[in-house]
Order: sequence, then C-alpha cells, then structure tokens
Amino acid sequence: MVNYAHLDRASVEPLYVQLRNLIIEAIRSGELQPGQQAPSINTLCALTGISRMTVRKAIDMLVQEEWLQTTPGKGTFVAAKPKIAQSMQHLMGWTDEMRARGLTPSTQLVSVGIVPASPTIAHHLSLSPHDPVVEITRVRFADDMPLVIEIARVSEQRFPGILEVMREAESLYRVLHERYGLTLTRAFQSIEAGLADTASARLLKITPGAPILVTERITYDDRDRPVEYVYAKHRADAVRFTGELNADPRSGLPAMREISGPVRLWAAEEGG
Repeated sequence: MVNYAHLDRASVEPLYVQLRNLIIEAIRSGELQPGQQAPSINTLCALTGISRMTVRKAIDMLVQEEWLQTTPGKGTFVAAKPKIAQSMQHLMGWTDEMRARGLTPSTQLVSVGIVPASPTIAHHLSLSPHDPVVEITRVRFADDMPLVIEIARVSEQRFPGILEVMREAESLYRVLHERYGLTLTRAFQSIEAGLADTASARLLKITPGAPILVTERITYDDRDRPVEYVYAKHRADAVRFTGELNADPRSGLPAMREISGPVRLWAAEEGG
C-alpha cells in the first residue's frame, strides 16, 4: 500500500510532484482502480501534512495528464485510460521524458542501417542527395505499452561509428551528447493526423486503419546546425501533446493558460 506520508521535505523535488508520483504509483499498482474515487484533498492533507494548495497542485497536474478526471458535483476519479502527455515545450529524449512522468520506458530496435539521403532528408539535414545517413527505426514503450514508432536519421559522415553504437543504445540524444559532444538546443516539430497501415498497426498493437498522430522533427545543436530528422507514428488512443500559448504583446490580449489535448489536423504519408 502506498504510504502518502512518505514525502521528503529535504528533496529538491517539489512536494506536489512527490505526491503526484505517489498517486500514480497507487494507480499503477492497482491500489486505485479505474473509476474509483481518488482520495479527497482533505484526506490527502491529513495523510501528508502538506497544504491544500500543494495537494490541489498535484491533483490538477494528474487531471491535466489524464490520470484523474473530475466530475462536477461528484468528485475526482481515476481515469479509465490515461493518455501519455508529451510536451511540445521542452526538448527531451523519450527515455528521460517518460521517467520524468513516472513511467518505465523501453525500446525495441526494429532496424538500423545506412541508406542514401533522399532529397527531402538531405534538405532537412543540410546534406547532399545520396549522402549516407544512419536510419534507426525503433518502437518506444511506456510501462510495456507500445506508443510510438520512430524513424530517426543522422549523418553517417558527421557521426562516424554511430551505426554500431545505436545497435545497443536506447537514447540517441545521450549518445550525441556523451560520445560526440553535442548540445541540442531546439527543434522544429509538426503534427498531422493519419491512419495506421498494416505494418505500423502490428508494431503498435492496434487495428489497421486506427487513427495515429504523425510527427516530423528536426533537431538543432548549439551552432544551429540540423542534427537529426525524425518521422514518428504515435498511437492516438494513448498519446496527447501539450503546449502553452502566450498572447502576442501586440494583440493586447492577456496571456493564455496552458492548453492540451489530442491534435487533429490532416492525414499525411511518410516523409523522406
């Protein structure tokens, strides 16, 4: 049973994050079942000894991440099937992002090899057409659920030896930083809606034709050079993207709150 009093006030991790992690632990262990009412704010205050404001912040975070759902006039309940929230505000690798959300990440390597850069990929990576690129296809999991198929491409000439390294490594970002000394600073990412083909459905364990979210991302280093181009297919029933919109000062509008939710744009075929 989860001990809600087990909060470390000396930790650099905020108390509301610690409480949020304990509630997720209770959900994942089955102590709190889908549809079951979550402990009330008063109950959590009594169990933890922390303020209502801190408890409310943890609850709001869990509602936003869809671990919990609030029903007006009834209370807060464990969500039937929480979606995994992926931030569009912070550049993080899959492994680090899932761990930060209290989930256990894992990776299945589908293939890794050297292919000639198509005109599209060459453009994205500032290469010449037919330059060799290392193509890494992986299925990403959280808590043993397949969530995304990633196809990452990087220059083989710029990163000699990366082909063999990525046969074993899970985090490309860690390899780029620790082995090649790169600092990744920003990325451009687009999102479209699509439908799963037979091969993708098999890897993601969904029905062919099921809705998916398709993303394309170009990641840049601290010299503003393109480093990585990623094409990915995400389960739309299990993943959502979150971001924050700030009002343009010229508009005279107040700053907007954080928004989140499934993104629905248009269908697209694989790039590259």
